[in-house]
Amino acid sequence: MYCKLLGVDEKVAISLTKLTNEYAYAYQVLGSLYFRKKENEKLEDLLPEFDRILFKDSYDLIWRSLTENEKDFIRCICRTKDGKAEEVKNYMNNSNSYSVLRARLMNKHIIDGEKRGYLMIKLPRFKEFVDLWGDI
Repeated sequence: MYCKLLGVDEKVAISLTKLTNEYAYAYQVLGSLYFRKKENEKLEDLLPEFDRILFKDSYDLIWRSLTENEKDFIRCICRTKDGKAEEVKNYMNNSNSYSVLRARLMNKHIIDGEKRGYLMIKLPRFKEFVDLWGDI
C-alpha cells in the first residue's frame, strides 16, 4: 500500500513497513508523515514526530492501562539486549510471576513470545517510550 499510495519504490516501502512492526496506527501515522514530508527530508527526520504522535496518542494510554507488575515486566524486557527470557527473569523482583505476566502481555498484543526463549516488544519504538517515560 505504501508503494501505491505514496508512490515510493519497494525498498522505501519495506523500510517504512518494518518501522511500524505491523501496528496499524503506526502504519497510518508514518504514512501520513511520509506523505507530507519535504523533498529534502529523510525517513530518520520523521522519527521525532512519529515518536511524539505514537507516544502521546497511543503509548501513553496503553502504559496507563497496565498494572505496575506489567510495567515492571516490560521494563525488564527493555533492559535486556535481545529479550532473552532468562535475562528478563534475572531482572525481575519475583520471577515466579513470569508466566502469568508473559501470557497477559501477549494477550494484550504488547509482547511477542513466538521465538522460544525470547520476548520481543511488538509495538514499534515502544522501548524508546519506556526508556523516556516508563519510570514516571
